[in-house]
Amino acid sequence: MKARIMKAFLEEVHEKSMKFTMDDLAKRLGISKRTLYEHFSSKTEILDAIIDSTLQEFDEKTDMIMKDDELQLVDKIKKVITVIPKYNDFYNWQILDQMRKTHP
Repeated sequence: MKARIMKAFLEEVHEKSMKFTMDDLAKRLGISKRTLYEHFSSKTEILDAIIDSTLQEFDEKTDMIMKDDELQLVDKIKKVITVIPKYNDFYNWQILDQMRKTHP
């Protein structure tokens, strides 16, 4: 459920920037606000979960590359540089600027 909520959060951000409510998010998901609040207490908490998930995924992918004994160091560096997190489209300047203003 948390993954569904995070995905719906990103959809709301893409459509409305950060100008949406938890009620909007619950409607998008087809759940009650109470159910939504059972998983996350605020938009900030969802945002934190998305950032944490992105960083964790980045670390895991990087770690897998670095542990690959079949790759030479130069190849490892090239692969690590090109690691793209699942939510990479979320990190654009407009969204980041809006988050900075509303969720410092």
